[in-house]
Amino acid sequence: MRISDPTERYKQEVELPELERRKQELAEKRKMYKPIGIEEIRDHAKRHDEEIRLRKLQAKTNILAEYGANLELQSLPKSHALHKVLE
Repeated sequence: MRISDPTERYKQEVELPELERRKQELAEKRKMYKPIGIEEIRDHAKRHDEEIRLRKLQAKTNILAEYGANLELQSLPKSHALHKVLE
């Protein structure tokens, strides 16, 4: 299909593709700036809590490893700090 009117041709070849490009750009920005959903927040909170739990467990493991694997806990002094670590 050949368009003979220069104005219509300009519109088809220049204006419409530019409008489509801008629409696409705005759609991408809308997607990027949309609010975070409640489910995404809950999932993030779960992952964060699990990470904190694992770090605390690793810290306890490291502290107990410093005392040695074969050392019995009964022979250690019963300090308040030790009770906190063993909780």
